[in-house]
Amino acid sequence: TENEPKSSPARITRDVAATAPTPQPALDAQAAAAKAYPALNMPGSALSKRYLALHAEAQHSDPALLAQADWPLKLAERAAIALGGGPMPVATPSAPVKPSTPLRSALDLNPGSRPPR
Repeated sequence: TENEPKSSPARITRDVAATAPTPQPALDAQAAAAKAYPALNMPGSALSKRYLALHAEAQHSDPALLAQADWPLKLAERAAIALGGGPMPVATPSAPVKPSTPLRSALDLNPGSRPPR
C-alpha cells in the first residue's frame, strides 16, 4: 500500500511476486508468515530487520529459494531461529480421538439430582 515502507517484508513479497517468476502462492506464505510472526509487520523490529537481511542475501546467494512458493515463511522461520527463537509449530490434522467410553455427565450418573424443569 502507499503508506507501507519500501523495505517492508510484505512489500518485498508483493514486488518479487510481481517481477520474478515466483509462484503466486508466495502471497499466501507471506500471510502465513505475518500471522505466525507478527513482528514481521513492525518496521524496525529485530525480526523484520533480520528477514530483510536474509531476503537481500537470498537474492544474491540463493535465488532459487525466492522461486519457491513458501519462501516468505522459510525466511521468517530462518530469521526467528537466527534471533534465538524457533520456527512456529505447524498443526497437522489428525484423526479425531474417540472416547473409550460414552461421555456422560454427573447428571446422567445420578438422575435423581437433576434440577427441576
